[in-house]
Formats: sequence, structure tokens, C-alpha cells
Amino acid sequence: MTKAVIFDLEGTLLTTRECRIRAWSQTAREQGIQCDENLLHRMAHARAPQALEIMLTRSHRLYQPAEKLALLARQGDLLEEEIEQHQNELLLPEGLASLQAYQEEGLPVAAVSVVSDAESLLRRLKLRNLFDAATGELSAAAKRLHMDCGECLCVSANEETLREAQRLGMKCMLVGADAAQPVFITSKE
Repeated sequence: MTKAVIFDLEGTLLTTRECRIRAWSQTAREQGIQCDENLLHRMAHARAPQALEIMLTRSHRLYQPAEKLALLARQGDLLEEEIEQHQNELLLPEGLASLQAYQEEGLPVAAVSVVSDAESLLRRLKLRNLFDAATGELSAAAKRLHMDCGECLCVSANEETLREAQRLGMKCMLVGADAAQPVFITSKE
């Protein structure tokens, strides 16, 4: 029986992909690095440190650790600007309806994000109060909800996230290959 629900934010409740692509694209341009659509797509689906390493594979020089930290900070600032500018476009109404349905069933809910800081993103969008926990890892989310992983349902549009959830013993719900049209089921079973 499902006792808690963990939402992978990207593609279920929010869509920040385009914001991340624009932020990474600007960061690359500032460094004189050429990024094609394929590279930007890979970067948009990775955590910031991994995305930076992907971007730097196109660089003609080596970056020192301090320079990498500065680039991550710059990309983070650009991402914040993008999110602020486009925040009304980021919410997926179907996902919010699903979240509310689970809450009406009395289930605690957590948010995770493998591509951005879930806590700060939700605070920026003034949505943090909707969740009992927010973190970057599925197991940490279950722990913060005071649940065993096997008692949690992971809702995600990302197959890799769902594979991790399965590995942890969670029930899984893929919300469809097309995250713009997610399909949700609400039930404790």
C-alpha cells in the first residue's frame, strides 16, 4: 500500500527544461563554446556539475576547479533569471491537480529534482508549502517523510529516475513520454 508520494518535479509539476537550456546556452556563449541542440539536450537532463563537464568537452582549453565553480555560479544566476522571467509558464496544471488529489487522500508528498535544487526552486516559485519535504534524492525524500522506500510511489516523467526508484523498492508511475501531456492516477493502491 502506498503511504507517501514523491514527485520528480521536472515533467510532472514543472517544466524548467527550456530555462535550463537558455541558461546553459548563454554560459557557453560567454565562454566561446559552441553548443548544438544535442549537447544542450544532454546538459538539460543532467545535474549542474555533470552538465558543466558535458559543456566543457567542447572547450579548447582546460578549466581550473575555481573557474568551474565560477561557471556553475554564473549558470545558476542565469537560471534564476530565466525562472523568474518565465515562472508563470513553468507550472503543469495537471500535475498540480494530481498533487492536490494525493494530499486530499491524506498522503504526505515530497518533491525531488535531479537537475536543480528542489528546495530553492520551490521557494522561488512560492510552492514550497505544498510539500512535506524537498530534496535532490529519492531515498532522502522517503527518509524525510519518515517512510521506507517500499511505502512510496515515485511519479516521474524520467525513465532513469524511475529505474532508480525501482532499485530502491519504490512503486513507480511514468507520466508518459510526452511530459507536456502527463497522465496521472491517484490511488493509495
